[in-house]
This record gives sequence, C-alpha cells and structure tokens, in this order.
Amino acid sequence: MQRRSTVQKQIVFHAIDLLGHTTTDELIGYIRNHHQQVSLATIYRNLSILQEDGQIRKIHLESGDVFETVKPDHFHFVCNKCGKVSDISKKEYQTFLDEIHRKSHEEIEMISVSLYGICHSCKQKEEKKNEKVCL
Repeated sequence: MQRRSTVQKQIVFHAIDLLGHTTTDELIGYIRNHHQQVSLATIYRNLSILQEDGQIRKIHLESGDVFETVKPDHFHFVCNKCGKVSDISKKEYQTFLDEIHRKSHEEIEMISVSLYGICHSCKQKEEKKNEKVCL
C-alpha cells in the first residue's frame, strides 16, 4: 500500500536523518524544539509508519534502542564513554563475513553487529588529560 507523504512524516524522517542515531527521547526533543505543532502521538505514529515502509529502522544496542535512516549494510560502533554511535562500513569486514557464510549451513539474510569501545575523540581527551597529570 502506497502511503501519502505528509509534512509530519517528512519532519520525523528528516530529524532522524539529521540526528544520525537517535533515541526516541532525543527525537521528540528535537522535533518539539523545531516544530512545536507536531504532537507526540503524531511522532510515534510516523515512527511506526516509517519503519513499516522500510525508510527507518530501530537498532537495538546495549545502551538502548536508537533509530536511523536505512542505509547500505553497515555495522555500528558505540563509544563506552560518550555513547556516540557511528557507522562502520561492512566492506571493511567483507572477508570475515564471506568466511562465516562459507562455513555456515544456514541462509544468512541479515547481519547485525555492534562494536563497543572508546571513540577517537574520547581517546584523545583521555590522552591529553594523562599528559597534564604527568607534567
């Protein structure tokens, strides 16, 4: 069923696209700050519609669920310090994935991988902090 594109649905989609990986609370806060006329019920309804239509997806992470716009297959890196979620190209790990597929007798339809660690920005801040302590 082809659904019509409403202004409210476009607002929700563009907010998710702009925010990158966003929690429901972050999304609601952003939309409420920029588009006061959009109700909470409208935001939730359009989240469901956008998921059903395959335009956005919910990613389940240890820290909680986040929404993102649908992009080519990729993995997620989550910083344990600041909580930032970033995308990692699946192409970087294609050899590993091909090996899993070759050894498996299952038909793999989708792979969801989340990597956890310290992002470059937090690592640099920690190194600067340690430099000051050593002086």
